[in-house]
Amino acid sequence: MVKSGDVNPDFSLLSDILYENPLESQFWMLFDEHKQHLLSGDAYTQRYGYKCKLNAGEYTIRLHLRYTDTKLLEKLKKSPMLLRHSLSSAPLSLSVYSEQKEAILGGKSAGVISIPLKGIKSIFFTSIPDEKLKQFPVTVTAGCYLRGSLTLIKDNAAASIPAEYVLSDTCTLSGDSSKDKSANEDKDKMTEYKEAQLRLSSQWISKFKIAEALELYKKLVEDNGYTSLAPHLAILNSLAKEIESGLEKVKAGAEAPPTTADAAPTGDQLQGYIHEFFKITNSIIHCDDNVNKAELLTFMGIKNDDSDNSAARKSEMNKRKKDLVETYSVHLATMSLLIYTPNSLDLADLVSLPILQKDFKELLKFTDASDKSISKTYIKYLRANGCVAMAISQINKSLDGSKSKEIENLLVQLYGELGWTHVESHLRDWMLLKFPPSYTLF
Repeated sequence: MVKSGDVNPDFSLLSDILYENPLESQFWMLFDEHKQHLLSGDAYTQRYGYKCKLNAGEYTIRLHLRYTDTKLLEKLKKSPMLLRHSLSSAPLSLSVYSEQKEAILGGKSAGVISIPLKGIKSIFFTSIPDEKLKQFPVTVTAGCYLRGSLTLIKDNAAASIPAEYVLSDTCTLSGDSSKDKSANEDKDKMTEYKEAQLRLSSQWISKFKIAEALELYKKLVEDNGYTSLAPHLAILNSLAKEIESGLEKVKAGAEAPPTTADAAPTGDQLQGYIHEFFKITNSIIHCDDNVNKAELLTFMGIKNDDSDNSAARKSEMNKRKKDLVETYSVHLATMSLLIYTPNSLDLADLVSLPILQKDFKELLKFTDASDKSISKTYIKYLRANGCVAMAISQINKSLDGSKSKEIENLLVQLYGELGWTHVESHLRDWMLLKFPPSYTLF
């Protein structure tokens, strides 16, 4: 589901028959991404209103068919399952033409048309514009169709007739690539090649073990410097994961050294990773020679840019802003984690509450605290500052409807820190139902 909306599943092959069904039974169950059961149904799904409202996300439908001949059931494995989505109550308006040539050329639309009794008049419609298709709760692909009624007389529902509109494979929702082309048309092929090579190499950083990733990162920085923050972000995310796993080990009180290559780092390794992490982040957010933040802030203050290369400059500045905000985000999230997680590491020169607060104020120059892209970082920042209740409020405000098991576990911890043991106990018990280990059996 791309957007929230009502959904009515329908196994069209057997949905309109019950006692005449040659199979012994049919039954389907709808689950969310956490395997929580949401809806069940069998025959006459539309007649009896088997539907529920779903938020944006991934869902699974499991269909159970029972019959004595397993070969027949194997053939039915690829049978289609229809999903009816209720659109908004607002009517979908289309341009109407009285002549075919006007519809083809997009000419003059039809006005008031008078038809004599028992007369016949052909009218023509154009295709639905892409901007209207983007408002639908699902991604429109070939095979989708719209079903409803066509109203030809304004303010007269009695004049409506049943209608279907089949969407062809030409109804694509891909973005307009003309902007990207205009932004890249001034670049020579060698520049494009080097940028593509840097992006590809940066993507591989996250796939290596941390020692190999650091080696590749240093080579990329030596060759490219700070022209792009892609390799810096890649290594920062890898180091952040290593630091988090190392802190979990410290918190658990494990003393045995890691026995596998993927195990949490030891104390000395963790100390080294932390120093390397903040060395990289400080070289970006605290050194204007590497990243010109003043130029970016100046651009953000410009309301109208009338320069010849305004489109290319805007695209470049937006990318720089996005990368810088992401760098601040991973920097603040890791520092917050080191503050509120008990540890005996000597990090006084790198990690402290005043440094965290100062860097967070710098971040707010480029984005707002309500920005969803930094919502998890903001939650960790509030927790590091001892604002546990505000952190809980932020979780419920920004992540409501999309809470994962990780977020629910965090809520349990926060309510425990707040001393609300009754809510902590309730959420822990509720998680057994909200995140079942397997699908409900038929």
